[in-house]
Amino acid sequence: MTTRRGIIPATLVMGLSLISATLGFSQEPKKEPKTEAQDSPKSLAPFQGLWQLDRVEADGRALPKDLFGSATLDLQGLKYELVRKTSKETKVKGTLSIPDAKSPDSQNGKDKASGAELIAVDIVPQSEGGPLETQKAVFALIGDKLHLCSGPPGIARPASLNTNARENVTLMIFSRKK
Repeated sequence: MTTRRGIIPATLVMGLSLISATLGFSQEPKKEPKTEAQDSPKSLAPFQGLWQLDRVEADGRALPKDLFGSATLDLQGLKYELVRKTSKETKVKGTLSIPDAKSPDSQNGKDKASGAELIAVDIVPQSEGGPLETQKAVFALIGDKLHLCSGPPGIARPASLNTNARENVTLMIFSRKK
């Protein structure tokens, strides 16, 4: 994977819409009915709250901090809001869902390198025109850090937190904001 500014936006999880607003990449709204988020399932309980972005990794390397500015992720039930602050503030809101356990890509399990429990999550960013395409992700808590690993819509759900030699897979690491 290259780290040119034009390629990176397509690799970001929820940051996809944030970076794309700045760099000109966009998705068309997906035509499906809106559904209301329900209370968060038990598996997402540890991830609830406000998080501060520490770093973003792609192809096994940390990406430049100036590319992302300051960002926070607020998880409330099955809703999220990602706010990115650079010279201007950009917000992306959406919903989360847990895939059916019978789904072939549910990917709950353990990360081989860290031993952390992986929770499969589907991320659906919202635009004024409705929901955008679903991004398949995994969440993990390692110590007090939220690890969110995914790729753009259409990419298979990561089975680990490792981004080495995995084109279009990005790892975002957040600290709980106090």
